[in-house]
Amino acid sequence: MPARTQGFIKGAMILTAAAVAVKLLGMLFKIPLQNILGAVGMSYFNSAYSIFTPIYALSVSGLPVAVSKLVSEQSARGNYRQVRKIRRVSLALFLVFGLGGTVALFFGAGFFSGIIGNPGAALSVAVIAPSILFCCVVSSYRGYYQGLGNMTPTAVSQVAETAAKLICGIALSLFMLHMAMGEYAEAGTVFGQFAPTPQQASLLALPWAAAGAVLGVTISTVVCAVFLFLRHTIKGDGISKSSLSASPGPGSSGEIAGSLLKIALPVCLSAAFTHLTGLIDLATIMNRVGVAVVRNPAAIMNMYAGLLPESVTQAGSPAYL
Repeated sequence: MPARTQGFIKGAMILTAAAVAVKLLGMLFKIPLQNILGAVGMSYFNSAYSIFTPIYALSVSGLPVAVSKLVSEQSARGNYRQVRKIRRVSLALFLVFGLGGTVALFFGAGFFSGIIGNPGAALSVAVIAPSILFCCVVSSYRGYYQGLGNMTPTAVSQVAETAAKLICGIALSLFMLHMAMGEYAEAGTVFGQFAPTPQQASLLALPWAAAGAVLGVTISTVVCAVFLFLRHTIKGDGISKSSLSASPGPGSSGEIAGSLLKIALPVCLSAAFTHLTGLIDLATIMNRVGVAVVRNPAAIMNMYAGLLPESVTQAGSPAYL
């Protein structure tokens, strides 16, 4: 038999404790990041997330649920060879969907950021693209362990991921700002772009600083994926050799993939449309503010007189607002 699974209450408590820790670490990440990037820089960071989430949801949202459901059913019946094969098939599916989402987001970074009216976010969008692939790998492992009734790997990986995002995101954002302003002090340029004033240099540095913060997010997904891979390699899943030998043979890969997709697709589509509304809101606001600034800049600048910092130009005001 496999290792004894956690009870419902214990599993829920483990996930709740992890959720609290994740929220606290997330607060420690977002508050300093807001101070480092300012409003314009945060617009690049948030725009990248808003573009990322619908594609991520479409790629991955329903599959962990499907994996957990099928693994739980087969484990309860003692079909442990089927359980193992579900993990292998699901991981292959996750890799395909994750790679597709990563390629689409990376090569479409300029297109997507242009649609929402924030072209300065293109670098951040490209940098966050690989996280879709690693999130898919992570979700495969989490769904598998949850189906076996073991919430600890999910909880620990969530905390590790958020801690890595906090450390790497803040450090890389500060590093990119330091590099940009150091180049400006020496050569009057920011990553090769001429900056006539320190204020302009700061604005030119913000897309890179935001991309540094986003790179921290991507690195955190790599850390999480590596943790779960090593955890599975070292500790396994708790299914004994005797349980496997007594288990009936598994079904075909095609049948398993079909069952996974049948459960996952409705959840994926629902999650994608939910996140898509936020992206539509962002695109509408950014584009309308941009049009208003072009058509009547004096009215907009007067409306926010005293609220816009001196470093924010007319062209940069939509992102700031």
